[in-house]
Amino acid sequence: LIHKSVTVSTMAAMGVDDTDQQQPPGDPYIWDDNNQPGADIRTLWSEVAQGIDRSQTVVWRNAVESLDAANRYLASTQDARVFVEKYMKQIIGILVEQQPSKIGQHERSCVEESLELSVMIVAKDLNIQENRNGLSVLIEVLALIFNKKKSYYKGSKG
Repeated sequence: LIHKSVTVSTMAAMGVDDTDQQQPPGDPYIWDDNNQPGADIRTLWSEVAQGIDRSQTVVWRNAVESLDAANRYLASTQDARVFVEKYMKQIIGILVEQQPSKIGQHERSCVEESLELSVMIVAKDLNIQENRNGLSVLIEVLALIFNKKKSYYKGSKG
């Protein structure tokens, strides 16, 4: 059963007009009606999206929680897919520009958790794309994660 309904308010809050959405190469995505995020997660994705769209900022813990939720729901809901395709690269870009010597342990933990979650999301997406004969647009996030020239890595010793 292919499920194409989407919470319009969530996608609209993320600046996505679903009439502009083109089906990417490959078979259609199959969404799972039985594994949908709650309103709290949709609100979190919207808040993170608004922060990035307005000021290129993301709250430390929200970065982790939004990526964790996206990882849990990537295969089951279009909102998670739209969120990671539009915002994951920007979130990681912001985080790897931080200098470890200028942030606290909590912030460093948030960066590390976000990086780990992003790798898991890309791996999951590669599997999804292989199964639907599609192409991953998320793989380019790995270039940010493994770019040793980013401030976060330059400031890390050890």
